[in-house]
Amino acid sequence: MDQRTRTLREALKIPTGPRGVHAPHMDIGAAALHVLAMVSRRPADAADVAWRLFDCKLVRHPLHPGLSEAFQGEARSLATFLLMAMNRGLGSAGFAIKSFEFQEDGSYAWMNFDRRSLLNLRFVFSSHDAHANLDQADAADLYRNIDSRSAGNRFVIGAERLVAVGHQILMDCPEDSELEAGIEIERLVVATDNDGREVSSEAN
Repeated sequence: MDQRTRTLREALKIPTGPRGVHAPHMDIGAAALHVLAMVSRRPADAADVAWRLFDCKLVRHPLHPGLSEAFQGEARSLATFLLMAMNRGLGSAGFAIKSFEFQEDGSYAWMNFDRRSLLNLRFVFSSHDAHANLDQADAADLYRNIDSRSAGNRFVIGAERLVAVGHQILMDCPEDSELEAGIEIERLVVATDNDGREVSSEAN
């Protein structure tokens, strides 16, 4: 872990400072970067892969486009979902995140979750800018073939582990509220009826 996070410290992506009682507190964002630094196959690539994953954007879901398109701006990033999972979670918005999977080169990531009556859903995130605005047919092709496109090792982490890490961070830094500014997650999520059909493209 020291090898993998050393470059993050050198790039000032995580807090640095004196040791002991005056050591800087780790916040949720730095904790997330620590997790993402574990994804790469080689320690030398850890910082680049972590930052690439942090910037991954949501690819529209071909079967539930309104659900994915309800997230706009920074709320489309993998980082937002990861940080929310480590912070107060998305339970109030009807999400039950199960796990995250990360491609070892940082090109793709997956979030497995339940959303009200929609069970075992999967959001795909991509670091490729061209995937940001795929039409429904191309998005369906990407979702269908994502496993073959992204051959190689993956790093998988369950939501319970992320919650546990986040809990430890927030015990030490309870005023951490970096997610609260500008992201009202409950207003970004479309409502669905009991059959999983989208009620509206706007949040209720």
